[in-house]
Amino acid sequence: INRQLIYVTYERLDVFFRQVADFLSDLFGCFGNSSYLCITYHVIYDYMTIHPQWALEHRKPGTELRCIRGKYYLYECKSFYDKEKKKTRKKTGAYLGAIVEGKGLVPPRKKLVELEELRSVEEAASGCVSAAKPKVGQVQEYGLSAFITNCCGELTDNLRKAFPSYWNRILAMGYCRLRNQSPLQYIREDFSDSHLSQTLGTAGLSPRSLTGFLKTLGRNRDSILSFMRMYAKGGGNILFDGTDILSASARMDFPRMSKTKLGGFSEVMDLMMAFSTLRMLPIYYRMLPGNVKDVTSFLTSVDELGDKSMTAIGDKGFFSKGNVEALESRGIKYIIALRRSHSGIDYSVFGNHACDGHFFYAGRLIKHSRQQIDSRTVYLYYDAKHAAEEETDYLRRVDDAKHEGYTMDSYRAKAAQFGTIALVVSGDFTPQAAFENYKSRCEIEQEIDVLKTDLDALTSYMQDNDRLEGWMFINFIALHIFYMIRRRIVENDLIKKISTREAIRVLCRQRIVRLDDDWHLAEASKKDKAQLMKIGVPVT
Repeated sequence: INRQLIYVTYERLDVFFRQVADFLSDLFGCFGNSSYLCITYHVIYDYMTIHPQWALEHRKPGTELRCIRGKYYLYECKSFYDKEKKKTRKKTGAYLGAIVEGKGLVPPRKKLVELEELRSVEEAASGCVSAAKPKVGQVQEYGLSAFITNCCGELTDNLRKAFPSYWNRILAMGYCRLRNQSPLQYIREDFSDSHLSQTLGTAGLSPRSLTGFLKTLGRNRDSILSFMRMYAKGGGNILFDGTDILSASARMDFPRMSKTKLGGFSEVMDLMMAFSTLRMLPIYYRMLPGNVKDVTSFLTSVDELGDKSMTAIGDKGFFSKGNVEALESRGIKYIIALRRSHSGIDYSVFGNHACDGHFFYAGRLIKHSRQQIDSRTVYLYYDAKHAAEEETDYLRRVDDAKHEGYTMDSYRAKAAQFGTIALVVSGDFTPQAAFENYKSRCEIEQEIDVLKTDLDALTSYMQDNDRLEGWMFINFIALHIFYMIRRRIVENDLIKKISTREAIRVLCRQRIVRLDDDWHLAEASKKDKAQLMKIGVPVT
């Protein structure tokens, strides 16, 4: 009873002291936004409120000590000037923990859980995996895990170099995104079903831990860049393209109202990506606000990638006079398409049968003409079959009244451009080589399609810029593994027999069973075994 009486008396005194402190705050606010007066107010308040010395020892600058029902708690605290009320006010921040006599500052339970998981993750990263002992009869996925272990050594090594503390967590999340397109709340459960968890462990994969981890990862853009630059060395053709990602968040800076690639307007984010035809792998990504166009972000992305020996290949959305001049000053070769409306292109050469030559591409006749525009080499190509298709489609729109702007006058003005494409090039590319290199852009278009469909990354639900950056990198790793499987399929001449997505299904069908004190491969069909062996997964 006496203890309760003391608490009640103390709380009433605390309310009184707070009223006195608010009066002093109003008084000091009359003198303007003075940081000295603001600090004086907090010092007077803290010392007017009676706290024991063992609790006051933990009150540091920028913190506030509170007594609630006889227990002491520490919070972040800062002061700011309220322009509307014209006085200095206090703003309480995050909860830092409870202060217990004899124990000191005890962090909140959430922080303790994160510290424990982080300790487990660091142990796993150093090779000390504390996985639960497998039970007799336990069955786990084996095929995809074995492919990552046996065929993705370069990926694992590069992740170790760039992220020495948590490379294993990145790889585990990438596995789950590739296999099941797992959201955060199911990653731990899905990864526990994989045989890879016996090597990497499942520490740090709880939803609460991953939420904070993505923010940490997203802030570490320099390490992400160092990882991507490991694949940018060696030159070759680098294909650039941009796409839009829909956003379900109104709290970030990236989503902006913009016209989407499919038409219409929506809140989107822009994603710049790069693909190496030499390695047959995605090697770069960059998140941008949705209203930033590809032509603006192209040069910065090239510089960020940092490979001056490459040949940059881009669609017509990347061309500008400033971009090509900047690439030339850096000594970077390029092949970039021009818009048909670009001034200086002479389309009459094919009508006069004055082309410079021809070649065949995918069984189709391609005529070409070399021209000079602004002292730069421009190759103009003409595909008669494609021209007939464009002409047919245009005249159908002319006859259909619902398509405004399609008239016979506009048809006559554009007829000479049907079936043509113009490429501005630097370097000693022949017309055929420049055309074939540009047509390899289908690889990056397919990469974007895989990201949006196979990995289900068309829409983002992240509520923070840093978490979005981290989440996109996890999808980038999953995309990287996807293309390593595809490269194996191409190298073993399986491209006509099995798709990459079907190959992933075959890999995941291969299971492993715990019997007695050892693991044994489960049964598989003869066809699956043959495909697994060619992809690089041992099944014997």
